[in-house]
Amino acid sequence: MSSTQSREDIGATRRRTVLERLECPVDENATYENDRWTNRDLIPIPPDRRTYKVWSYFVYWCISGSNISAYTTGSSLLAYGLNAQQAMACVIIGALIVGMLSVACGWMGEIHHIGFTVASRFSWGARGGYFPVVLRAFSGVFYFGIQAYWGGQACSVVSVYHVPRVQPV
Repeated sequence: MSSTQSREDIGATRRRTVLERLECPVDENATYENDRWTNRDLIPIPPDRRTYKVWSYFVYWCISGSNISAYTTGSSLLAYGLNAQQAMACVIIGALIVGMLSVACGWMGEIHHIGFTVASRFSWGARGGYFPVVLRAFSGVFYFGIQAYWGGQACSVVSVYHVPRVQPV
């Protein structure tokens, strides 16, 4: 009986340790409780933690547009029959539209200093706010899968299997 109890105690201790590691950090002089409805990630960001400036956002969005999928957009448009000028115009117009939508979606966070999870609670409710977060996570997983596929294709192009042999076998 004592071995069963000790196994349960070990399991409870491990579970508690994992849960403690997953908790959001609490500020030193916090004026909030650290629970599922209020934690450091959900409260409005205090002025001392607002470190992103215009240049930071500009660089972030430029880098996020520098990936293999973005590089293949122009060549895909050429394959559909557009000429180079039309393809470049489409890419630029598309980037401007996405940029305007990104600014519109980030407006609430910029004014009220809140994140996506809190903003989604306005329209979905406290418990329903998990739904758009899960949707966003799934879309991130699929996007990562697409990027991994294209990365694998890029690696296979430069792999040793495509290098011609120079010595006779």
